Amino acid sequence: MPSSAAQDFAAYQLCRNQTAAQLADLIRAPDSNKATRLAAVRALQQFDYAAICPVVADLLASPRASHRAAAAALGQMQTALNANERDEIAATLIALLRHDARASVRADCVASVGHLFRRGTFARAEFTRCGFAQALRPLWHSPRPTIANALAFAAAYIPLNSVVQRFLLRRLASADNTTASWALFAIAEQNWRCGKINRLLRQRMAGLHPQSAFYEEILAYLNDDKAA
Repeated sequence: MPSSAAQDFAAYQLCRNQTAAQLADLIRAPDSNKATRLAAVRALQQFDYAAICPVVADLLASPRASHRAAAAALGQMQTALNANERDEIAATLIALLRHDARASVRADCVASVGHLFRRGTFARAEFTRCGFAQALRPLWHSPRPTIANALAFAAAYIPLNSVVQRFLLRRLASADNTTASWALFAIAEQNWRCGKINRLLRQRMAGLHPQSAFYEEILAYLNDDKAA
């Protein structure tokens, strides 16, 4: 069986120089694997949004969750968006967050919301007014694992309100290092510092190997706090 890296490279090569319609066909093909669908979505993100609107509409209408997740991931466009396009993407993501029952679809929606704020497509001041705060509210308390890491990514770029803070502290206290690492990523990106975070991190360090990646992430955060 090919390695993951080999599959990713093969998928990238397959999707290079394809038209939007051809990439959509790759996403919809029954025999397409996850690597191919992801590579096709990434290639579509390089198009002008107007050129892929029919693709998005077609994927959204699909009964297959992998197709709707691809449509959600197309909220992470790498090209410039005009006001109408960004509002259309926001409306699509909010509708999926409210009505799609599949965790995989909502996870891609959440990641796309984070991307929109990371790129500055939406200002933080627009988070509530544009409907994102209300759409995300039901997810913060006890999200499924598929959604939780996407929430931690988004939490790095949206307003750091009390709901988001409590979510990040719960994730930071998790026994799972990957979960806690995502929370620390968001906390560091937000430059959020408090005694409770420092105490949690020092407790975690006591049980980690000094050469582990998470130990080094914690050390970098605590050292930045000293330097501030």
